[in-house]
Amino acid sequence: MLKSKLAVLGAVLALFVIPAVHADDPVKPNPEIRADKKEIVQDRREIRDDKREIRQDFRERNQDRRELREELREGDKEGAREARRELRQDNAELHGDRRELRQDKQELHRDKRELRQDRREKYEDPRDGNGAITPAERRELRRDRAEIQDDRGELRQDKRELRGDRRELRREYREGDQEGVREARREIRQDKGELRGDRRELRQDRREFHRDRGQAHRARR
Repeated sequence: MLKSKLAVLGAVLALFVIPAVHADDPVKPNPEIRADKKEIVQDRREIRDDKREIRQDFRERNQDRRELREELREGDKEGAREARRELRQDNAELHGDRRELRQDKQELHRDKRELRQDRREKYEDPRDGNGAITPAERRELRRDRAEIQDDRGELRQDKRELRGDRRELRREYREGDQEGVREARREIRQDKGELRGDRRELRQDRREFHRDRGQAHRARR
C-alpha cells in the first residue's frame, strides 16, 4: 500500500517537474534577430534623413530657378551663367540624394529579408547554434555601420557649408562685390571637393559593409 502511494506521489511530482525542467531551459532570445531589428531601425532613420536632404535640394533648386528667371529678365548674362551653374549643381545633388535613398531602401529590404530568415532558423532549430554570425563578425559589421554614419554626418556638414557659401555668393553678386564673388567661388570649389571626397568615403564604407555582411552570411550556410 505504501509503495503504491509512493509511486502515485512520484508520478504526480514528475508531472510538475517536467514542465519546470523545460521552463529552466527556455529558448534564449536570438542575438541576430535583435541585431537585425536594430539595423532595420537604422535603415529607416537613414531613409528619413535622405528624404529630408531631398526636400532641401528641391527648395534650393527652385530658388536657383527663380534667380535664373530674374537674371534673364534683368539681362545680366554673368548672373544668368552663374545661376545656370548653380542649377546644374542642384540637379546633380538631387540625383545623388535620390540614389542614396534608393540604396537605403534596398538595405532596408535586405535587412528585412535577413530578419525573416533568422526567425525561420530560430523556429526550425532554436537550440542549434551552428552557422551563427560570430561576435567578431557582428562587431565588424557594427564598426562598418558606425563609419557609414560618420561619413553621412560629414556629408551633411559639407552640404550645409556649400549652401552657406552659395548664399554668400548670391549676396556678393547682388552687391556687385567682384572680390567677394571670387572669394565665394573659391570657397564653393573647396566645398565641392570636400563633398566629393566624403561621398567617395561613404561609397567605400558601404561596399565594405556589404562585403563583410555577405561574407558573414555566406559562412552561416
